[in-house]
Amino acid sequence: MAIRGNIGLNVVPILATDTVLINTGILPGFPERIAITAASLHNTTAGSIVVQVYVSPDLTTASGKRVDSVTLATNETMDIPGIISQGLDSVLNIIAIADLIGCNASLTIVEYTAGS
Repeated sequence: MAIRGNIGLNVVPILATDTVLINTGILPGFPERIAITAASLHNTTAGSIVVQVYVSPDLTTASGKRVDSVTLATNETMDIPGIISQGLDSVLNIIAIADLIGCNASLTIVEYTAGS
């Protein structure tokens, strides 16, 4: 098994519609599993934003399970405790939806792949 750690994913602006934070099907290392080692949200607006976070077998919140809800005040940054330290099989994805635009997500993962 090969392990690649401390992989920072691109900053993702979260929209008021389903927004993919992690699509395990297109990660560069094609891992069998991943672990989320860091995940945070940053509100860039002058108002409060609520972000719902889901684990989903596809790229929608409709078929997912909500694992966290985070409320951020103006210019606040918070962790997403519902997904930090969680492992995901390659068939699951992390999806988020915000009640307003103006929030960004930043995630770091570890990839586990078969072979050497």
